Amino acid sequence: MKKNILLTLLLVLSVGLLKSQTPREVVVKLLENIGDSTLNYSYVTTTTMNRPFTTDTFVNVNQYVYRYAGSERDIPYDVSVRREKSVSIYDGLFHKVNLADSAVVFHDIERYPNLKSKVNGLFEELSSLFVLSRDLEKYLVDARTNFEFTNSADESFPNVKEIAITIYDKAGEVIPRQMKLRVSQDNLPVSFWAHLEFEFRGVKGSQSQLFQYSDIRIGKDAAPLASLNEFSSFTKREFEPEAIPELLSVGTKAPKWTLKSVDGDSVSLSGFSGKYLLLEFWSANCGHCMTSVGDINGLKNNYPLLQVAFISMTGDSESKIKSVVEKQGIAAVMLMKSKSVKADYNVFAYPTFYLVDGSGNIAFSQVGYSDKLAKVVSDILAK
Repeated sequence: MKKNILLTLLLVLSVGLLKSQTPREVVVKLLENIGDSTLNYSYVTTTTMNRPFTTDTFVNVNQYVYRYAGSERDIPYDVSVRREKSVSIYDGLFHKVNLADSAVVFHDIERYPNLKSKVNGLFEELSSLFVLSRDLEKYLVDARTNFEFTNSADESFPNVKEIAITIYDKAGEVIPRQMKLRVSQDNLPVSFWAHLEFEFRGVKGSQSQLFQYSDIRIGKDAAPLASLNEFSSFTKREFEPEAIPELLSVGTKAPKWTLKSVDGDSVSLSGFSGKYLLLEFWSANCGHCMTSVGDINGLKNNYPLLQVAFISMTGDSESKIKSVVEKQGIAAVMLMKSKSVKADYNVFAYPTFYLVDGSGNIAFSQVGYSDKLAKVVSDILAK
């Protein structure tokens, strides 16, 4: 009985201490816990993201281990990331472990400097707690940033506080990014939620992300880096840059294909004989692909005889494609993924565009979206 009373008093005391701190003080203490350069730490995070332009939800579970490696380096931490299929490490080199083929690939940044930005980008994107720490430090420096306790924290966890964060741009306008940080009584992150409404070249979209942190261990209790990276049973090989194929040149005969549409019909290239056909290799989660829709619909309106077909690059389901078509108003024949067609047309990125003339020859090709796309295609069709 006395033990239960003591535990209750300790809980009340700890909650009281947390309440006595201002939201900004709680954030400062959190950064001290996870950002002290003398500390190692590890954690597991579950990322749930509602993708823009579609209705699907992406869930990913990663385990991270940080080891302090000295302030003389640009990024003073080594980081290891464990996923279901691979392990990545950043420590001046970039190691990617492919668990499927038992291989370790080494990418030397000094040897391949053109890939450095991609490695750093991957490091920052994956290391959610690192990015959270960096962003919170930036928000604290700006005196305009508003940190405010909310009343929406889960009542089943009375020792967890939720802090809403409001940030401002250079002009003093509120940035339309909603952010909520949940903090434990130990001043460690429990979760971080962010929601952003945006307009990308005329296309409106939104993105929500929820990071749920667990198993956070600081200092001596952190999981050792070596515990995640046992390479003894793996074959080691050096990184070799992937060769980028050239698109089919103008005047080349377009490779034949027959594909299934989202409506279940069989569609062939030969069925468009005598008419111009604009092909777009795309993905439902590609912002630039969505941006191209307005231009392509405009071309269809101006040139009614122009045929348009979208070929999926990423294996999106029929239901997802139909949802995007309805949401974005895509006026095109929607075709399912085909690795052989992708290879035949030397497609390595999306969006990729091909214009095929009435004789079945390539009249135009382009990788990536450009606001000049409509004009270039219009000039060809007007001839």
